[in-house]
Amino acid sequence: MISIKEISNTQISMWQRCPKQWEFRYQRGLKLPPKGVMLQGSAYHAALKANFRHKIDSGEDLDIREVMDAYDTSWRERTSSKVEDLLDLDLETDNIDWEGKEPGSLKDEGYKLLSLYHRNVAPSVIPKFVEQREEKPIGREVIYVGYPDIETETEIIDHKLKSKSMNQMDADRDTQPLSYCLLKDKRRFAFHVVVKKKVPEIQIIKVAKTNKDIIWWADAVKQIVAQMKTGIAPPNHTGWWCSDRFCGYWKLCRGRR
Repeated sequence: MISIKEISNTQISMWQRCPKQWEFRYQRGLKLPPKGVMLQGSAYHAALKANFRHKIDSGEDLDIREVMDAYDTSWRERTSSKVEDLLDLDLETDNIDWEGKEPGSLKDEGYKLLSLYHRNVAPSVIPKFVEQREEKPIGREVIYVGYPDIETETEIIDHKLKSKSMNQMDADRDTQPLSYCLLKDKRRFAFHVVVKKKVPEIQIIKVAKTNKDIIWWADAVKQIVAQMKTGIAPPNHTGWWCSDRFCGYWKLCRGRR
């Protein structure tokens, strides 16, 4: 049996997508080089984090120039720091995969998306907590952990940058609302999505969960953890993720190193 002390929604999502991916990443500790869009998203989150933590203390948003400075600082750190400084990314940084995109263009796009959100949505968000660690026991030995982006008085907010629009069905099926609502004992969740179109747009998609939903999900997490502990992690080759392009472990999984 494998010893598991902590579990997160990221791990659960990876297990549901492909148990073999989870084995490579979380049992063997094989980290992958980050993609440029992930660094963009991480810098975007860092800038929003700086703004909303300031807002908790002062009651006001930062000036846009200060938010951009926070984005720029994060970008520079995450494109130059060693892996031990980037544990929140769960990624190596020796060889960033820019996927054919110019780093400068990707960085500038992030500025544009951040400015759009800061101007149009941030003023209406009244944060109570920002990326605070939350824990909940799952069974006797495992702790379920998470860091919700924002918690207000009434709901949990998660920030996303996406290349395509998110629809309500995808939001309702996503495990993140279930996980964070379970951890925070709340029932209202909202995705704040900035869609990277030619003319970027903002989506705010609300998700509501019931007590029955949360009880069901807590039981599902226990069953997933029980599966993980067996050490049996079969590959799932039935989805789009199982390819040399979309899975960094594909060659290793298929026996070609």
